[in-house]
Amino acid sequence: MMGESPYETRSALIARLATGVTPPVDSFTQALFDEGHRFEALARPLAEQIIKEELYPCVGTLGKYSASFDGLTMDGLIAFEHKRLNNSIRAILDVEDYDGSNLPLMYRIQMEHQHIVSGAQRVLFMATLWRDQSDVLQEQIWCWYKPDPELRARIVAGWNQLEKDVAAYKPDAPALPAPIGKKPRNIIALRVDARGVVTSSNLAEFKSQAMAELGAINRVLVTDEDFSDAQETVKWCSGVEEKLDATKANIMAQMNDVKAIYETIDGIKAETRKIRLEVDKLITTEKDRRKAEIIKAGVDEMIAYYAELNATLGDHALPVPKYGWSVETAIRDSIKGLKTIDSMRDRVRNAVANAKIDADRKTEFVRVNVDYLQSIDAANSHLFPDAVSLCSSLQVNELRKLAADRVDAESKRRIAADELAKAAAKLELEKEQALKSAILAEATNAETVQAATRQRVQEFASRVHGRDAHLASAGVFPSIGSSPAMTALAEQAKKNDEAMVLMPLRLTAEDGAKYALSGEFNVRHEINEGIIVTIPIPWTTIKDIYAAVVKHFHPGAK
Repeated sequence: MMGESPYETRSALIARLATGVTPPVDSFTQALFDEGHRFEALARPLAEQIIKEELYPCVGTLGKYSASFDGLTMDGLIAFEHKRLNNSIRAILDVEDYDGSNLPLMYRIQMEHQHIVSGAQRVLFMATLWRDQSDVLQEQIWCWYKPDPELRARIVAGWNQLEKDVAAYKPDAPALPAPIGKKPRNIIALRVDARGVVTSSNLAEFKSQAMAELGAINRVLVTDEDFSDAQETVKWCSGVEEKLDATKANIMAQMNDVKAIYETIDGIKAETRKIRLEVDKLITTEKDRRKAEIIKAGVDEMIAYYAELNATLGDHALPVPKYGWSVETAIRDSIKGLKTIDSMRDRVRNAVANAKIDADRKTEFVRVNVDYLQSIDAANSHLFPDAVSLCSSLQVNELRKLAADRVDAESKRRIAADELAKAAAKLELEKEQALKSAILAEATNAETVQAATRQRVQEFASRVHGRDAHLASAGVFPSIGSSPAMTALAEQAKKNDEAMVLMPLRLTAEDGAKYALSGEFNVRHEINEGIIVTIPIPWTTIKDIYAAVVKHFHPGAK
C-alpha cells in the first residue's frame, strides 16, 4: 500500500484491488511462505515465555482496516510479530536494549497497522532461524515495538490515497516479456589469402554487407527493447572491430604490401567504431532524457495535486513544490540504480503516491487547526494575526494552549482596562466635586469679606454723614447731599489704606485683568488619603466672583 513491500509493487496492488484478479503464487514463493509459517509456529512458545501470556494467531478488522496477527494476547494489549532472521535484521537488532524504532520500514508499517486494528500497547518483534527440516533453534533476536503516531498518520493517509488511485485505475498495456536485445545480422567472415600478393579476397562483398548492417542500426531509443537492442549493437560492433584486427594480423603474416587491404579494413573498422561510440553515447543520453521526462511527469503531477488541495485552503495554501525541492529529490532518489524504463515508471508512481499522502496529511493538519481557530469567538480573532504560520507549524494541542493563553491575557487586559477606566471616571468625578466645593468655599469666604467690608463702609459713611451734618449746621454746606459725603469718602480713601479704593465695574481681558489674575487662585483638595489635588479657579469664575462683589457694594451698577 505504501510501496515498501518487496513481494508486490504498489502498481500491482492497485491493479489487483481494482480488477479483483489475484496472480497465482508460484511454487518457490509458496515454499518460502510455508517455511515462514513453520518458523512462526516454532517461535510462538518462545514469545509466550517472554510475555508470560498465551498468544493466539488471528485476523482482526476495524472498519476498512484489517491485520493478520502471528499472535495476540486475550486482552489484546500485546501482539506478536515473527520474521525469519536475516542479515539486515541481525545488523539492526544485535544491539543491547534496542527498541525497534529502526527496523525496516515495511516491518514497522505492518506492526503499526496491527496497533490500529487491535489497540495493542506494544508488539513483540522476534526473528528466529531454525535448522532445516528440524525444530532445533539456531538463533533468536527480539525487541519491543511501540506505537508511532507519526507513522500511523502516514498509514491512514496512505489508505486514503490508495482508495483514490484504485478508483482512478486505468489498465496499462499488457506487460510484454523482458526484451532480449537483438544484434545486427552476422556478416560473412572476411577472407583474404595472400602469398606476397593478394591471391583471392571477398573484401568488396564484406565491405558492402558490413556497411549495410552499420547503416541499418537503430539510433532512436524509446522502449526498453530499443535500449536492449542498442546494448547488443555495441557488443556486436566491438566484436567486428576485434575480428578486423585479427584479419589484419593474419594478412601481415602472409605479405608485406597490403596497403589497399589495410585501407579498406581500417575504413570499415573506423566506421564500426564510430557507430559503436555513437550508439553507446546515445544509450546514455537517451536514457538520461527519458529518466528526466519520467521525473518531470511525477513533479508536474504533484504540482497539479497541490494546486487542487490549495483551492480548498484559501490563505492557508501549502507551498507548491518546485523543481529542486524535496519532492523532486525524493522522486529522483527513488529511481537510482534502476536500468529499465518500466521499473523507473513504477518507482516514480510510488514516490508520487507517497508525496500525495504527505500532502494530504499536511492539508488535514492545517484544516484541523483552521477549524479550531474559526471556532474561537470572533471578538478575539484579532489575537491571531499570525494564523497562517500557526496553522502550518503547531500541533492542534499546542495551538489550543497558545490560543487559551492569548485569550486569557486579552481577558485580563480588558478587565484591567475597565478598572482603569472606572478609576479615571471616579477621579474625574472627585475632581469635579472638589472644584465645586472649592468654588463654594471661595464664594462663602467672599461673602464674609463682603459683609465685613460693607460694615466698615457703613461705619465710615455714618461718620462722614455726621460730619456733613455738623458742617451743614455750621453753614459750611447749604444742605446735606451726596456729593460732600462721597467727596469725603474719596478723600478718606486716599488717607486710609483700610478704606475703599476705586475699582472698574467688571474685569476684562482688555484691561489686563485676565493676564494678571489667571492662575493666581487655586483650590487644594484631598481626594484620598495622602493624595492632594490643586485645581486652578477658571477665569470665568474669577469674573463672576468679582461681578458679585461689585453688585453687592453697588446694587445699581450696570
